[in-house]
This record gives sequence, structure tokens and C-alpha cells, in this order.
Amino acid sequence: MSRSSKRGRVQVHSRPQGGRMTGWIILLLTVLSFLLYINTLGHGFVFDDLTLILQNPQVLNFDISGIFSLQGYRPVRTLTHALEWAVFGRNPMVFHFNNVLLHTLNVLLLFFFLGKLTRSRAAALAGSLFFMLHPVQTAAVAYISGRKDLLATLFLLLGFGLYQRIAEFGKERLWQTPAAWGCFLLALLSKEVAIVFPVMLLGLDMVAKTPAKGEGGTRDTFPGALWRAMRERPLQYGIFFFLAVASLVWAVVINLASRAEGYWGGTLLTNIGTGFKLFAHYLKLVFVPHPLIADYTGNVFPVSSSLLEPATLLSVVLLAAYLGIAIWLFRISPIFSFGMFWFAAALSPVLHFIPFHELAADHFLYFPLVGAAICFSVLVKGLYRKKGAWKKGGVAALLVLGVIAGILTVDRNRDWKDQETLWKVTYEQAPGSYRANVNLGQMALSANRLREGISLTEKAIELDPKKATPRNNLGALFYTLGQQASADRNYAQAKSLLHRSIEQFKGALEVDPARIFTAVNYGNAYKELANVADAENNSKLAAEYRQEAERFYARALESGDERKELKSAWLNLGLMNIDAGNFDEALPHLDRFISAYQGDQEVWRGYYWKGYAQYSIGRFAEAAASFESAAELNPTDMTVLNSLVNCYEKVGEEAKKIRTFERALAVNPQMFSALYNLGLIYQEKGEQEKSRDYFRRALAADPDNMLAEAIRRHLNDTE
Repeated sequence: MSRSSKRGRVQVHSRPQGGRMTGWIILLLTVLSFLLYINTLGHGFVFDDLTLILQNPQVLNFDISGIFSLQGYRPVRTLTHALEWAVFGRNPMVFHFNNVLLHTLNVLLLFFFLGKLTRSRAAALAGSLFFMLHPVQTAAVAYISGRKDLLATLFLLLGFGLYQRIAEFGKERLWQTPAAWGCFLLALLSKEVAIVFPVMLLGLDMVAKTPAKGEGGTRDTFPGALWRAMRERPLQYGIFFFLAVASLVWAVVINLASRAEGYWGGTLLTNIGTGFKLFAHYLKLVFVPHPLIADYTGNVFPVSSSLLEPATLLSVVLLAAYLGIAIWLFRISPIFSFGMFWFAAALSPVLHFIPFHELAADHFLYFPLVGAAICFSVLVKGLYRKKGAWKKGGVAALLVLGVIAGILTVDRNRDWKDQETLWKVTYEQAPGSYRANVNLGQMALSANRLREGISLTEKAIELDPKKATPRNNLGALFYTLGQQASADRNYAQAKSLLHRSIEQFKGALEVDPARIFTAVNYGNAYKELANVADAENNSKLAAEYRQEAERFYARALESGDERKELKSAWLNLGLMNIDAGNFDEALPHLDRFISAYQGDQEVWRGYYWKGYAQYSIGRFAEAAASFESAAELNPTDMTVLNSLVNCYEKVGEEAKKIRTFERALAVNPQMFSALYNLGLIYQEKGEQEKSRDYFRRALAADPDNMLAEAIRRHLNDTE
């Protein structure tokens, strides 16, 4: 057999074998990626998911015109959430699954990108595993709203893949360049940091025609390669840079995405110094991903106090050394140099050259980590060429590090399970986190751990005095304590606490006058003060407080804000009139509440209090209809049922009294109060056997009830 025929056979068989190997690698990466994040599928909505998904009318109403308006915030991400909500509703598993799917696609795209870049399947596999397994990625993958980073990276990698063919082979199909432009545009509409795409394309062009080691030819220096690349494709770069500048104007000037409140540290120089320190922080997280923190607001990351501050100076030296090494390495290893520049360039938009509202975030590293993966793949390619113990030892060490990284990632995923878990862990890692303190304070309020809530919320105010939310929350905490003191008839303490709550609500509105829900809370505090004044027989002061409460309720209701939750003010206005004995005046307010909450289970409260007002002025038949509506929605609430029974007693509807309690038993057959009341009703009717039967069933349902002994005596006496 001739040498040429042997060579031909090798060529025939090498491609299918390589194709099968690539297929196995794709399967491996896909399975590993899903296994790594499978424990996120049972997680809920956390952090910004609440506002960006659950409270976002563009998502809930599938508002395409709003999503893609000039003020639309990251419209591609919002569109994916709107589609998920339209098809699957409030199902967080779907949202989390799609995040894992996007991360997996990015891993696969990176594998192909690195394969072409390094011309080594082993290096490409190592780099994509590095990107997949790194624990810092959890901040983008385990967090639904982190999808902006996943989508931006997806479209950028697709764009790089398209452009890579053009840069490498010097020719293109008609659709490839416009498709790359389209990918860039979609990336920009997913997250503004995609603006760095043209700079990275320049780097790709610099690397594409630089001879690899051993291929012959003279390598350019970094400046020479840069000049050559810019000279060869001026039109391409012109178009990409135009898109980048247009997106910058849209994001900063029109969309106001940065929401900057000033310079970090107070001056331009401290702002720049903070950027240097952040670069050092992110670089450190690449090598040592600990601690991983969900929120950097408050007193978590030390901003620069001066360019001469030692930590800032060290950061400046580090960045200068980093860039110097990257330039020097270009002649030795252009791809490694490219990876270093990729990391720095991808980070540059979040280093506050243009200040924006979020100081730092772990998910900012998602796209820059592609640069680190490029460097890692080059190192592995060099290791793969070694022989003997060096190669075996290096591979073994990498496998161990990979397993450790995977374990850390799975463990970090658990921290994103739900709101309480996330903020407890964040507080443990960073007690100075503003959001951890304010959110844990809210949770303490919901759980009636009021003293704990006050301590956390006061710390949040200390960390950021310019925020209205913690002041409103602190007011709600004092208000709840005031209500409890009033219920205990400790009126002096109640008044003190309620006035403290008003002080906090006033502070919240001074910080943010448009905070309409605070106006409702303001009204509630005055409403409760009026009740205290009534209890102290000070009718004049009670009237003044109710007038103040009505003013704040009106402010909220006349704001033009159509959120249903705001309409609870109508219920409060109705209750305030009931407290004052103005039952006729309460009815229109309660009707407005019922109309606003129609279709919501909470509307039963409106029907109940409407019935209460009607009963109080002797309109028993109308009251019965209102209580019936309340009972249909809340069939086991004994306050509602007893009120309904009282109405039927007033209008002589004995059969309906019985039916009311029987309906409650159809929902809960072991409901003691319903069984006991039916026993009483049949006792009054003289049907003793039925009466005793219901009393026995009541005893069986709750033998330790406070009325149980009386029932037993009655049964002994009548049997």
C-alpha cells in the first residue's frame, strides 16, 4: 500500500472519530451543567425577581410595546420572563430551568469558541469546564434575574463564533456579518455591558493572524498587531463602534439605567480609585471565590478614600502590572494575552468609569470569566504537551480542583433557595449589607418578631439614611407595637409608639414623596391614634386624628397609582367611619374596596365589614347578603358565620342558620365551633337527639376544648 493511500485512509477515519469524541464531550458538558444546578429547580423568586417579575406589569400583562419602548429596561430579558409567565404562570421552576439551560448553551458555545481559538479539544474542554464549575457563576445562574448576564453572554459568544470564521479564514458568507451585528444588538438589549464587544473583536482579529508557536513567521508586537487589525477592517469596527456608542447614549441618557447618585467616595478621584480596588477584588474572586456575597450595598466593600490610600495604590500597581504582563505576553502567547485583555475589557463597564447605582456584584464576573477560561485553556494545552509525572500530576490536581469547585457551586446554590435563606446567609457574610438588614427586618415584622425587626431596620437606616424603605418599615414596626399596646389597654405606651411610627412615615415621605404606600401607612397610624383617643373619651382629638388619616388616605387614592394593593385604603376609610359610629358613611368606601378587590380572596373583608355596618343600622336582610358573600369566600371563619347566624335570627330564617353551619362543616367536618353551635340550635328547637349527636361530634373533634367539660355534663344530664 502506498504512503498516499495510507494518508488518505487516515484522513477518512480521523473525521468520524473526532466527531464522535466531540459528541461525547457535548453530552458530558450538558449533563454536568444540569447536575451542577439541578438543586436550583426547586428554588423560588428572590431579590430583584420580586420587582422585575412578580410586580412587573410588562411581564404580567405581556406588554410588548412597554418592553420594547425607549424606557424598556433590558427588554430581551424582560421578554423571556413575559413569555414564561404567559405560558407557565407563577412557576419558578420553569424560570430556573431556563437559566440552567442558558448557562449550558453558553458552556457549549464556549467549548466550540475555545476549540477554534486554541486548536485543542482538550484545552477547549478544560476552559469550558472552568467556566461551568466556577462557584462565582451561581450569582447569575441560581438567581433568575441574573439571566441578563446569561443572555448577554449567549449572544456575544454567538457573535464571536460568527466573527471568528470571518477573522480566521478572511472570507465570509453574505449573512454572517449582519448576523454578528444582530447578535451584538440582542446582547446590548440584554445587558449594557455588551458594549465591549467591538474591543474584543479587535483582539480576536489581532490573534487570528498571529502565527502560533512553531508555525514560522514573525510575530507582531502588541502595538503592531493592534495597528494591523484596525487597518484591515475599518468599516466593520466603525459599524460596531457606532452601535456601541448608540447603546451607551440609550442606556445612560434615555433609559437612565445607571441611576447614579454621585461619585463613589464623594469625588471623581475616589470614584476612579474605587474602580481600581474593584478590579483587584474581582481578580481575587477568580482565584479564591470566597466570600461570595449577594449584596454589596451599605458597608460591605470599602470604597476608596483617596488615590494615596495604601489599598488603592496597591490596586493601581496591580492593574498596571496586569496590563503590562498582558502586553508583554502577546509575543509569547497571543491567546493567553487575549484572555487577559478579555477579562479586563469585560470588567471595565462595571468599574465605574461611568458611575452607576450598584457598587459591586458577583454576577458581574459571569461574562469576564470567559477571559479567565481562555487563559486556563492555554495553560492546560501547555500541560497536555508535557510528558510523564508533570502531566499526570497536573491532570490529577486539576481534577481535584474541579471536584472542589463543583461541590462549592452546589453548596452556594442552596443560599439562593428563598428570600429568608439568601438574606440570612448574606447577613452572616456581610453584616454591613443594607439590603440584608432591611429585608431581614421586613421578615421579622411579618413573623411578629418586632424587637428584632426594629434593631435590623434601624441598622439599615444607619447604613443608608437616604433610603425611604427602611424608614417606612420602621414606622410599620412601631405601628404594630402600638396596636398591640392599644389592645392591651396600655394607652400611654400605644400613643408613644404610634407617634414614633408617624415620625418614621414622615421621614420616608420626605426622602421619597412619591412613596404612596407610606401615605396609607401614615393614615393607618392616625386611625389607630383616633381609636386610642376614643378609648380615653377624647372625642375631639379622635375627630382630629381621623381627619388627618382621611387626608393621607385621599393622597394615596388620588395619586393615580392603580395597583390593587393601594385600594386597601378604601377599606381603612370604611373601618375608620365604623370606629366613629358613622355606619352609613362607611358603606360607599367599603363598596369601593369590594369593587377594587373583586376576584381576590381578600375581598371577603369588605363584605364582612359592609355586613357589620348594615347590621349596626338595622338593615338585617342586606347585612345577611353581605355576610353570605363573606362566608362563601371564607367559609370557616366563625366571626363571619356567627354574624350571619345573628342576621338570620333577626329576620326569622331558622333554616338558614342551620345551613350556615352545615356549609362550614362541608369544608371542615371537624370544626368544633360549628358542631357546638348546631348542638345549641337543635337544643333550642327541642330536637334533643340531634342536639346530643352534634355535641358528641364536637367532643370527638376537640376533647380538650374549654367548653368540653360543660358539654360532657350536659350529655350526662340528658341521657
